[in-house]
Amino acid sequence: MGYIGNCGTGVLIRKFNAGVSYPNAISIRRMKISDCPTAAIDFYDGANLIVQECDIKYNGTVGNDATGGMIVRSSVGDESEVGTLTICNSWFEQSKSWAIKVEDLGNKAFHVLTTGNFIAASNGGKAIKALGGGNFVMIANVAGGPGDTFNINADRLTMIGRIIGTPIDCPIHSPIVMNSVMCTA
Repeated sequence: MGYIGNCGTGVLIRKFNAGVSYPNAISIRRMKISDCPTAAIDFYDGANLIVQECDIKYNGTVGNDATGGMIVRSSVGDESEVGTLTICNSWFEQSKSWAIKVEDLGNKAFHVLTTGNFIAASNGGKAIKALGGGNFVMIANVAGGPGDTFNINADRLTMIGRIIGTPIDCPIHSPIVMNSVMCTA
């Protein structure tokens, strides 16, 4: 397993020059990314990202909601108006802010899919925050823990598996909640 740590941002996915193609079909596999005060993964530009078998922990800054384990920026999908983020068998643990934060993507067709052993627990109980647009699909053996919050504003939400936590401020337009979803009050 590779290691990235003790840096501002672990992995930055971004288009740096005008006229250059957007990053696309990016895979981050078998990495441990820790102790990055901005983010372990900052998905700034591009269309498709796969995070597989990664250990993402101790990232972000306490009290700064713009930081965390992974940040998906509003500019993702700008080139094609569509994008995907797939997280497979990865752990997002002990974030100092949001474990995963997705900025408002507007009308873009953006899909988030999590599968396998995905957990989004943080020191502050902030698991996932999605500010708007797209489809959010979570298929997980375990996601979150008692007291963790899920703040998901998406066009469509599907949750399958053992999801533990408290949904807050989730004005989902057409929600589908299935299987063993356990929410705490």
